Amino acid sequence: MNKAAELPLLAYQNVDRHQHGFINRGIEMKNFSMTGIKLAQFALGLTLAATLAACGGGDDDATPAATIAVADIAAVTIAPATATTATAALTAVSTGFSFPAGVPAFGTTAATTVKFTAPPAGATTPDFSIAAGTGTATGTLSFGSCIFNITASTIPGIVAPTTITVTPCAFDADTGGETVIEGGTTTFTTSSTLLLGTGTTSAPATVTVTVTNVNGVNTVTVNGGTLGTVAGTVVTGGGS
Repeated sequence: MNKAAELPLLAYQNVDRHQHGFINRGIEMKNFSMTGIKLAQFALGLTLAATLAACGGGDDDATPAATIAVADIAAVTIAPATATTATAALTAVSTGFSFPAGVPAFGTTAATTVKFTAPPAGATTPDFSIAAGTGTATGTLSFGSCIFNITASTIPGIVAPTTITVTPCAFDADTGGETVIEGGTTTFTTSSTLLLGTGTTSAPATVTVTVTNVNGVNTVTVNGGTLGTVAGTVVTGGGS
């Protein structure tokens, strides 16, 4: 073959070699990219696995909060020192307190209802109303036990204005046996009573109570007023 005839063949062979070189390098680059993606995915999987392990492996391994049965809260003796709590508790009972046989301190012998309402603007003690038969009496309560400052009355035997002091006077909410959640706040309705004089206790009236458990201490509140703390016994959960 002469030189002139060899030139096109050599050019073709050179082009062919270049094309194959580009194709091979392209395949190599593609393989390298796929390998990099797989490595990145593998690394991400390891990171997620480590994160889940650090978090304890999920909610299935979490220890459930304990359920605690609380004891009965002691009655709150109403006095100047407990005025804030007493005001909150007494006004939380929207139906008032019913005394089926009357209240001797008021001179009533038939069904008598005593209801307390939130202090009016500028006042710190609650208002009250007393209903007995067809008569009513109203006024403002003050604390030194329970002091009923009566400003108006149509109840026979109660002539306004007058002041009636009732001792002892105490508010009691029944929390015994109620269950609360460890480390949380539990709200429930229960019965409450008002003591107006020795041996004169109202019929049970419904009240909403909140118990907050923090570090094993059960704090009982009514309408934002703290009644005190009560003991509790774990009944379920908490790893018991």
